[in-house]
Order: sequence, then structure tokens, then C-alpha cells
Amino acid sequence: MIGTYQQIVTLDETDGAGGVRPLTPPTWYCAPIAEGGGLLTLVGHYHAGITTAARVHFHGRTFHVDGVLHRNAKAFQTQITCKEVFE
Repeated sequence: MIGTYQQIVTLDETDGAGGVRPLTPPTWYCAPIAEGGGLLTLVGHYHAGITTAARVHFHGRTFHVDGVLHRNAKAFQTQITCKEVFE
């Protein structure tokens, strides 16, 4: 069950040729734990595809993943810090 992770975001990354490809899976249930000044911290169930090459689409805004922390030795949870992209 999703539990407390009730926000859904979409995830993608650039393909190196100017295009964009979705991550697998392309959606992630998470919860925002801090937001302000164009910065966002999200936490959710483990997602192996999230790296610093990923982008997060949240509430009509796009964020670049600056940091990824897989918490717990069994990769139970993923926490990411993001910066909003203004293009």
C-alpha cells in the first residue's frame, strides 16, 4: 500500500541527444518533506532509477535532482533533494 506517500510525481532524464526519456517506472509516490526557495526534498519508497541525471515533475513545476539518498541498508526508502529548473 502507498501509505503516507500520497503525492505522485513523474520522472524522466535526458537521453544525451537532446531528447527526454521516462524513467522505469515513470511515476513515483512520495511525500514532500521540505520546500522553499526553488528547492524541494521528497521521500518515498525505494526507486533504483532516480539518479542526479533525473528530473522530477511536481505540481506543474520541473526540478533537477541534486542529491539522492537511499535510506536503510535494504534500500527501503529513497530521499531526494531537487532544485527547480527555470527554462
